[in-house]
Amino acid sequence: MLITQIVAYSKNRVIGKDNKLIWNIPSDLKHFKNTTMGGCLIVGRKTYESIGKPLKGRTTIVVSKTIKGDNVEENVVNALHKANSMGFNHVFIVGGQSIYEQTLPLTDRVIATELSMDYEGDTFYPELPKDEFELVESVPMEDESLLYHFKQYVRCGYSRE
Repeated sequence: MLITQIVAYSKNRVIGKDNKLIWNIPSDLKHFKNTTMGGCLIVGRKTYESIGKPLKGRTTIVVSKTIKGDNVEENVVNALHKANSMGFNHVFIVGGQSIYEQTLPLTDRVIATELSMDYEGDTFYPELPKDEFELVESVPMEDESLLYHFKQYVRCGYSRE
């Protein structure tokens, strides 16, 4: 099973504040939608609550010890097993911070929107180990004077075929 983390973070690695996104970048939201459409998303409870509902056209599995339901699992391992048992060969890890940290050792690929400026926040994306991931794509973007890059990192030795 291919495990991809998909994330947007600032230069200082902030991904949110007060359980909310700090920025609104339409092209990033479109990129997220196009990339994940038809796939399986694994999200933590807080991220799920900030979104407010399952996203159309995607299966959402929530990792939570407090929410109960059909697509809720108590830990990341259970969530990955559930995605696999549902027939998904590819899952997207959507956050938050703890879910990114827990799944990083299992991650094959990272699709990142890297903003060119610092933001104040309370949740962060972990540093990618330089000896474990290589940058394979970087596309510069600009949206209303905000500079950012769509980047793709792949685990060293991972075959993209």
